[in-house]
Amino acid sequence: MKFSTLTDNQQEILEIICSHIQINGESPSLRDIAKKTTKVKSLRGIALQLDALEEAEYITRSSEAKSIEVNQVLRGGNDEIIRIPLFTGMVQAGLPSEFDEYSDSTIPISLSMTKGLRNVFAIKVSGLSMIGVGIDEGDYAIVSKMVNPNNQDIVLAATSEGLTLKTYRIIEGHHMLFPANKNFKPIVDGFEIKGKLVSLLKPQMLRYFRERESFF
Repeated sequence: MKFSTLTDNQQEILEIICSHIQINGESPSLRDIAKKTTKVKSLRGIALQLDALEEAEYITRSSEAKSIEVNQVLRGGNDEIIRIPLFTGMVQAGLPSEFDEYSDSTIPISLSMTKGLRNVFAIKVSGLSMIGVGIDEGDYAIVSKMVNPNNQDIVLAATSEGLTLKTYRIIEGHHMLFPANKNFKPIVDGFEIKGKLVSLLKPQMLRYFRERESFF
């Protein structure tokens, strides 16, 4: 396997491909990628980055449209344990928490739980506003730094008060954040998307990964 270090452009495009496949069940077209990328501005440029990803065996393609296949190792074909940054603060699944810088601490997680993405971080959840979708206080939200969410994605957003985890929705052209608990109100303006939820790590799973890491 020829995996090599990715450039920032290649990393972004690979994450767009993985996210699109996860959400839509099929690979993206060049135009689908172009709508999401913030780094590569032309279809030709995207095609060149795909050539480089294929050469390094991150993906394979055929002559058919939407034929990109991500290497199974990156899609969770193995159970490699990696370490990801842990945010110093706690994100409120109720009211926004204070915005802090990254700490030097990290936590272990399997690559399969990050959907093959490595450019992710973890942040601990407090509050009850997302319990309707199974996000409980004390869980660890695994977040991708991609900031171009689709409608109904769960996102990490910054407000004037700090960070919050909510469901992103577009209603009649208006961008809004919704809780998954009827006792909390939507956030209708004054927010900035900082990332998208990739998966949720329960405390017991974190203990498991720590035990596995120390064992090996």
